[in-house]
Amino acid sequence: MGKADIGLDIGGEYSEIEKYREKLGVGPYTSESGNTVACINLDGKRFFGVNSTITKESQEATKALRQKWFENIQWVPPKKKQPLHLGHAQSLTHGEAHSLINAFETMGSLPKKITMVVDRKTCNMCRGELPALLKALGVEELTIFSGGLSEPIIIKAIQ
Repeated sequence: MGKADIGLDIGGEYSEIEKYREKLGVGPYTSESGNTVACINLDGKRFFGVNSTITKESQEATKALRQKWFENIQWVPPKKKQPLHLGHAQSLTHGEAHSLINAFETMGSLPKKITMVVDRKTCNMCRGELPALLKALGVEELTIFSGGLSEPIIIKAIQ
């Protein structure tokens, strides 16, 4: 699947992430900063997600929301064992999960297929844990353009 196949201007979405970072008062992503911004565009409405530690305010403001979803998810393989607390489900502290949760909380439901743009490469934690979140959100497939890569990552919900 190439960029043209999804009908979304990926470069334009990266620009929207840059604008969102400016609004937050944080600089561009660097490997030293470790902070991430993810964006989902659903019919022209953007839902941003951030790492829980991008700002002190975001950490406090999103803790209860992330905890709520930790408790709503049926954690099954590929995660090897049931996480005991939010710290064991690291993907929920990442921008990818946060943008999905923000969209669901606002819309009440999500499309079966979603495309996301993330300003850094999606980590292995997210690749391994997001399938359980996708199932809880009713999403079958997530296409992620991350870190400027031209080819997307496809993540499917657990069955």
